Amino acid sequence: MKAQAETMTYAEMEAAFDGEWVLIGEPELTPMNEVVRGAVHFHSTSRDEVYREAMQRSLNRVAILYVGTRPTDVDFLL
Repeated sequence: MKAQAETMTYAEMEAAFDGEWVLIGEPELTPMNEVVRGAVHFHSTSRDEVYREAMQRSLNRVAILYVGTRPTDVDFLL
């Protein structure tokens, strides 16, 4: 059985998961689609691990974010 997700603000996620990918369920977004808060279901330094976890869970709406300073050896597509 998986632990219950903890609802956090984006600032709390930044403080707790610096340098990690975060799977957020039912994210609350700004009009510019920036995450304000949401339920943290999973986090890891491995993007692939977070994507695998997202596929295994039955979540209606999700956001997957990298939190922290972007590494120089990774490209981000928007």
